[in-house]
Amino acid sequence: MKKRVLLCAIALTGALALSACGNRATVSDDKETTVENTTEEKTTSEKETTKAADAKEDVSTSQSGDINSFNKSAALLEVDEALTDVKDNVQAGSSGSSLRAVKSAATLLNIAVGTELTPDEIKDEASKWYEALTDDEKSEFKENIKAVDNSYKELLLDGKEELLEAAGCADAPYPWTTNNEPIKKVEVIMEAFGLR
Repeated sequence: MKKRVLLCAIALTGALALSACGNRATVSDDKETTVENTTEEKTTSEKETTKAADAKEDVSTSQSGDINSFNKSAALLEVDEALTDVKDNVQAGSSGSSLRAVKSAATLLNIAVGTELTPDEIKDEASKWYEALTDDEKSEFKENIKAVDNSYKELLLDGKEELLEAAGCADAPYPWTTNNEPIKKVEVIMEAFGLR
């Protein structure tokens, strides 16, 4: 039984690590994803840690025993982590922000094409995540997500391999769509933040 739990935890960690490009941080067994300075940010980090632990528990208590079975908690956590990355790392208007926005857009595209979550589940999770932010965080996040949205639209076009490489995402499964059409599961994220 311990081997099964360990295999499930390793599979979850591997799946999260492979779902995004570049050096995106993943949640480790006993560590918080980030250490924050304010009480409100600590509360957000504690919620993420609890959610990660719940997701791992869901994997270890899966009745099917199939490591590859869909784990909704882990998929929702992946959405939250991607949005937290946008909040913490894009920093719209700063030096290098456009490449960080490309990296975040690639992460959202990877999640969108690789998840079994429905568009409604993704939109609801994005809305819940956003509502947990302070007013200042919401304002800053809005600017960051606009930059990510612009990068997402650009990545839907042909010939963006060099852009992905410059952003550290050469291993991204580009193109995500064959017809340059918007991807519904990313569109609902942008809709949740008032960009559609």
